Amino acid sequence: MVVRGDVLVVHDEPDICWVLEKVLQGERCRSMTATTARQALEVVVKFGPPFRMALIGGKLPDIGGLASLVRGSTLRWPLC
Repeated sequence: MVVRGDVLVVHDEPDICWVLEKVLQGERCRSMTATTARQALEVVVKFGPPFRMALIGGKLPDIGGLASLVRGSTLRWPLC
């Protein structure tokens, strides 16, 4: 179940997703992961926009990276 306060982790390397999940668990954050930009968009469409933060790899091969992911979304994502 996804609740407000969750973090979406998007990275094409599953090991990095795993590490970030463990770090977030240590901070008592719940997270969901995706290994492609398209999968991340499917998660957002399926669960809506409850995520407070998204950690997104800068070079996702399937969509061309962060800029394309954000540009292709109707959501407003803060960029840090």
